[in-house]
Amino acid sequence: MRLRHVTLALLAALPLTGCASAVVTTAAPAANNPLCASAMLKTPETISGRDRRDTTSQGNTAYGDPADIVVRCGVDAPGPTSQKCLAVDGVDWLVVEEQHPGQSPSHTWRATTYGTEPTLEVVFNADTMPSSDVLPTLSAAAGALEKKRSCQ
Repeated sequence: MRLRHVTLALLAALPLTGCASAVVTTAAPAANNPLCASAMLKTPETISGRDRRDTTSQGNTAYGDPADIVVRCGVDAPGPTSQKCLAVDGVDWLVVEEQHPGQSPSHTWRATTYGTEPTLEVVFNADTMPSSDVLPTLSAAAGALEKKRSCQ
């Protein structure tokens, strides 16, 4: 009888252990778009040796421990812009450094697909992961999104 109680307690704890390492993220406004699900299914298992991790929100994934790459689908689309646009494997990206007033540079960069519906966003630390590693690796995922316009 005691073995049964211990077994039941362990089984009840299993779902908790699976969630223990999930990265806390916030779902984007259009994260429930079916194309976001398709894009997330095409994200790679690893990016430069960083394993994909579960997140707490739909339409998101993360890499590394601690997570130094976070991918969110369904973010607000950027409007017309004068920001530099990078074309990587057929996907247009706007890449900007995060700015925090009164603070030194963060070395955190945000890359957002341009001209796709829905829009994919990747936040990463440039000190530990250059965009030349991140963006090409996520091209297949971004390619699952509907391309409506180009930077040019």
